[in-house]
Amino acid sequence: MRKTCAAAAKEPPDPAAIARLSQVPYFNSLLHTTCVATMLTGGHAPNALPQMARANVNCRIFPGEEPEAVRKTLEKLLADPKVTVTIVPVKAADGTLLPQVSVPPSPLLQEVGPGRGKTVHSLCPVCLSFRPCPGSFGRALPPHRGRSNVWNCLPVLRIG
Repeated sequence: MRKTCAAAAKEPPDPAAIARLSQVPYFNSLLHTTCVATMLTGGHAPNALPQMARANVNCRIFPGEEPEAVRKTLEKLLADPKVTVTIVPVKAADGTLLPQVSVPPSPLLQEVGPGRGKTVHSLCPVCLSFRPCPGSFGRALPPHRGRSNVWNCLPVLRIG
């Protein structure tokens, strides 16, 4: 496992190592964009068929991937012309819309690296944090008091 992780962490990553790690659900979720339905709504009464349905889907978009490409992938997977997938606009504190763009991977700060590595490996000796999958919107914002830009996820897509 260590050799596979090391090969995946190289620049550029070894595609065969990425494929092997992707077979393990934990690593697969760290190496790729993941989406999950977090809220479902529909209907107007408990004893009637719903006339509409809506799902809010949160996607943790892997650095370098375009939000629009993720939206198109979900639409393709749903394969129903009656279903639309839209990106939910996200506003900054001043009310301006945040751009829905790909965000490159965050640089790792030299002073954080050794301490982070020791902590991760003391908790889980076989765990590696070579490719964190932080939320792109949170990383696009400047750090805020009490909030790390490392693991931020925001609702990105709405299906309905």
